[in-house]
Amino acid sequence: MNNSQIKIIEPSLLAFYKDEDLVLKLRELKQLGITRIHYDVMDNTYVPNFSFTTEYINLLKENGFEVEVHLMVRDVKKYYEMFLPYQPNAILFHPSVLNDEQIKNIIESANNDGINIGFAINTSEDYNHYLKFIKDTNIILFMGVPAGFGGQAINEIGIQHLHSFKKYAFNNNLNIDIVFDGGINNKTISLIYNDANYIVSGSYLMKSENKKEAIDKLLMK
Repeated sequence: MNNSQIKIIEPSLLAFYKDEDLVLKLRELKQLGITRIHYDVMDNTYVPNFSFTTEYINLLKENGFEVEVHLMVRDVKKYYEMFLPYQPNAILFHPSVLNDEQIKNIIESANNDGINIGFAINTSEDYNHYLKFIKDTNIILFMGVPAGFGGQAINEIGIQHLHSFKKYAFNNNLNIDIVFDGGINNKTISLIYNDANYIVSGSYLMKSENKKEAIDKLLMK
């Protein structure tokens, strides 16, 4: 349920899944109050990169984290069915790779399966075409950088998408969670803080020596 006053910081697994001390990192994040992990899945087709599939889901759940799956893939149905048995807290997909009938089918499947479902909007994509489906979704993600790689600088187009959609959601009384993903650090957080209630942080948070301080800055404390 959306409440723009509630801010949830989501570390991106992509930024630290290769670390030898992964379990220790997860425990540290848990102790710092992190409750949700952003789980980027790439197929080396929709984006020119590959990450992982389902192999870390159980580890995250065993350590008490909610999991938000972001499918940066072309075969959305295949990956949706791959992740469904793991019951993630949300699945996000890029609607631009599907036609309207396929989008409708994925959303209907998720609603029938009890999965929070929503769109991920890349910086190069226009979300307006997909507004007709919004009432049947629970969550939407706006990319602050082109999808596929971490550590990029924030893109103004992603910020514009976020601001305009927040106005649309307010004007239409939509109850939808809004995620912003990419380019967020202590200097850019103020650009999106008021409009997103889930904030994904990869490189900035996971490379910080003092993660508590980094989290506090993302929460604008």
